[in-house]
Amino acid sequence: MTYRLLSMLDPPPPGFRLQDVQKRDLLSGAVAVYCSSAESLYPLVEMFCQRVAGVLIVTGDGFRQEQLGTLLWRMTLPSRLQSAMRVLVEPLLAAIETALAQREKAVELGSTLNRLRYDLDIVRGDYLRVTAKLQSQVAQLVETQAELVQGEAELRAILDLLPQLIYASDERGRLLLANASFARKLGLSDPQLACGQEVRNLNLPARWLGQAALEDSLVWQSKAPRAMADLQLLQADGELSTYEVLKLPWTCGGQEAVLTVLHDVSARHAVEAQMVSLNEELEKRVQQRTGELQQANRELESFSYSVAHDLRSPLRAVMGFSQILEAEAGNLDGEQRDMLQRVQAAAVRMSQLIDDLLMLAQASRMQLERRPLDIAALGRQVWQQFAHLRGDRQVVFECEPALPAVADSRLVQLVLEQLLTNAIKFTRGSVEAKVELGHLLLGDETVYVVRDNGVGFDMAAAEKLFMPFQRLHSTAQFEGSGIGLATARRAISRHGGRIWAEAQPGLGAQFYFTLPDG
Repeated sequence: MTYRLLSMLDPPPPGFRLQDVQKRDLLSGAVAVYCSSAESLYPLVEMFCQRVAGVLIVTGDGFRQEQLGTLLWRMTLPSRLQSAMRVLVEPLLAAIETALAQREKAVELGSTLNRLRYDLDIVRGDYLRVTAKLQSQVAQLVETQAELVQGEAELRAILDLLPQLIYASDERGRLLLANASFARKLGLSDPQLACGQEVRNLNLPARWLGQAALEDSLVWQSKAPRAMADLQLLQADGELSTYEVLKLPWTCGGQEAVLTVLHDVSARHAVEAQMVSLNEELEKRVQQRTGELQQANRELESFSYSVAHDLRSPLRAVMGFSQILEAEAGNLDGEQRDMLQRVQAAAVRMSQLIDDLLMLAQASRMQLERRPLDIAALGRQVWQQFAHLRGDRQVVFECEPALPAVADSRLVQLVLEQLLTNAIKFTRGSVEAKVELGHLLLGDETVYVVRDNGVGFDMAAAEKLFMPFQRLHSTAQFEGSGIGLATARRAISRHGGRIWAEAQPGLGAQFYFTLPDG
């Protein structure tokens, strides 16, 4: 046993060593301290009393002891017992040392027990978690297995409903799976009856058996799908059927296999052949009708041109004789002279109508020659050309600096003549007449526009604008033949473009047209 005997008094008692006691001396095992007064060590003892093991020996006449800490004792030693100090103290220190060892062992055992209890709690918690997880996994496994069974049943039901011939075979050529359509093709009532048989022994066309074996070997080698288009097979009833075939790697019941899908496309091929025949016949009819229509248009245009041209001679005769009659018949009264003037005016309108008909025929017959041009420059030229129509009126003409296009300049000039002369005519009653030539963009399309602030028109009658001989105003209000806008539309249509108008009564009109580059 290890313990120490320290003395703070000089001389020290027998067996004691003189030393200035410090805190570390009280914390390093069983110790006996001989001193004159316990108060000198109380600060040290009270601070560390739970960790100090030993005896305080104080000189005095009486003898008593008291427990100051867990293993700290105090003795009052008479002077007559000083010579026997060591004999008295050593058994007490031995007992304290033993108690200290037992306490340390008990603390160690308690600590070990606490660790074991903690480890047991951890093990119990881990066991519960692992058990719960295993139970959850088992439940999921059971649920997954049930879903797999249900999925296989649903897949089997779907396969049996498909009209395609479907089967799967292993590397040795044995059937692992077959649907109802394939079983019926073999003359079997149940697809399960086909499973286990070898493909080469089935009642299938010989050409298919040879081709299928070759394709299966290629799929096994490449592990990639292979398609066979328009495979024609002779059936048992003598009919020739066309199939589209797909072979692909597959897993059937955990076993590698090749899945084969045969889709009978004979009906589709028959329909396609019929459609080709119908399209060819329709194409012939369209060509025939197109030729007939083109011939009718040529004849109509030739007729219109001939009629317009041939009417000029009798019309000139009417004009000439009416003028001679007016000059030589000086004694005509007012009513007779009015009737003669009406004949002359009708002849003039007839001449204008003939000119318009010839212009319409010209717009339809002339060869289309597309070249780069400037519509703005062409518009300014037309505006100057028809300056006589404005007379003494002040009409403002606003034109953009440049309006490039690719078109036939003769037909575009024809369009501008109709639109600009109409604008001059229908702004006749405007106080500050104004005509504009410009463009705007609708998406990626360039649209050219002619605007005026004239009388306008009702949009309800807009469809009549571009029809020949259709007028929205009477000849008493505005002169004209009703062919000008029809001629403009014909010229724009020759370019593959569009022309349309927007207006409001009394607020003017806007005419839009497009000229695709073609």
